[in-house]
Amino acid sequence: MPKEMYFEDFYVGQKMNSVGSYKVTAEEIKEFGQKYDPQPFHLDEAAGEGSFFKGLAASGWLTAAVVMRLRVQSVPVFGGMIGAGVEEMRWTEPVRPGDTIRTEIEVVGVRQSNSRKDYGVVRTRTLAYNQRNPKTGWDVFVVPMTGEAKPIPFATASFNELSPEISPDGRYLAYQSNESGRVEIYAQSFPGPGGKWQISNAGGVDPHWRADGRELYYRSPDSKLMAVDVRGGDTLEAGIPKPLFLGQVSLGNARNKFVPAADGQRFLFAAPLGRESMTPTTVVLNWFAGLGK
Repeated sequence: MPKEMYFEDFYVGQKMNSVGSYKVTAEEIKEFGQKYDPQPFHLDEAAGEGSFFKGLAASGWLTAAVVMRLRVQSVPVFGGMIGAGVEEMRWTEPVRPGDTIRTEIEVVGVRQSNSRKDYGVVRTRTLAYNQRNPKTGWDVFVVPMTGEAKPIPFATASFNELSPEISPDGRYLAYQSNESGRVEIYAQSFPGPGGKWQISNAGGVDPHWRADGRELYYRSPDSKLMAVDVRGGDTLEAGIPKPLFLGQVSLGNARNKFVPAADGQRFLFAAPLGRESMTPTTVVLNWFAGLGK
């Protein structure tokens, strides 16, 4: 916990980054939405897919509450942080399940209270952001399991790099990127420097290695499970992608919609429920007129 701060500790231009971060879950988004902002795209993945957000999105008020928590735990003020008002609040991007929120607080004004001379007024500007860099989009970072465990940038081009997975021998890292204008699967030497190879040839997401590292799987834009033979060494050799079967997965932005068995002969899918298992809904029209009968 940071040291408790007093009015004299604040000055114009001062910047303070959040201590720690806050990871938002799908369950929390739905629970908050159900209680305080019950709009369909805050409650259900499928409804979100058909909305402006193209997926489940957190209520802006949940984001504001998370920001307040980070402010309080990062800038502990003696006697408490008492808000006099918010001049402006803007939400420029939706918060998604799995987003990790951090804040940066900048002091823009410091003065004595006009009505209470023993109190001070500190005006701040707070920026909340997630793991996506506004200049480079989604990036891939690597966190060592020893030492300081400080995240190290790995794939941070001005595109969206997502769904990384390290090969079983630890020599390559597969991920998806939209650098070609279409989301494709790539593999890159790990931890680098080294080569980089495009694995898919007609779009792909969610790469996974077979346990022996000799095959790489991913999902195609038309929902087929694809397999590519790979051979490692000083350089990576990748074969031609071949379709295995059609594999429908549940809607939403989460990764790992499928995982292969160690031998690549079986696959576990997060599949949508069949229509036959859903309870039908009956809609009665003009029901008020029938009350008098």
